Amino acid sequence: MNHRIAALEFISQSISPNYSPKTIESLLSFIDSKWAHWEYVAFLANTHLVTPALWAGLNHKNLCNQLPKDFRTYLAELHRQNTVRNSHLMRQLLEVLQKLNQNNIKWCSKSNALSL
Repeated sequence: MNHRIAALEFISQSISPNYSPKTIESLLSFIDSKWAHWEYVAFLANTHLVTPALWAGLNHKNLCNQLPKDFRTYLAELHRQNTVRNSHLMRQLLEVLQKLNQNNIKWCSKSNALSL
């Protein structure tokens, strides 16, 4: 099997909500196989902006401890940084909404436009 296809299948199965025994077995098989080119998995996940989702998916499937330590540490750190970033973005959004509300500017959901 091509290592690129194997990496892409690993990523897609990891972030999928499918928790079937067949999916878990396939993921474990990849982790233990010669097809596990972790640098390429990281490259693909980063390129497609799914690295935090990769960690979350593997974590929900209880497979993080099966990963090589360096790769596991890398994914966990990127997920942590993404969580911090999302917290900052949420705080900024709430500040903007508060300012809009203070100035009596409301969001019109039907037209997706701001109104005064």
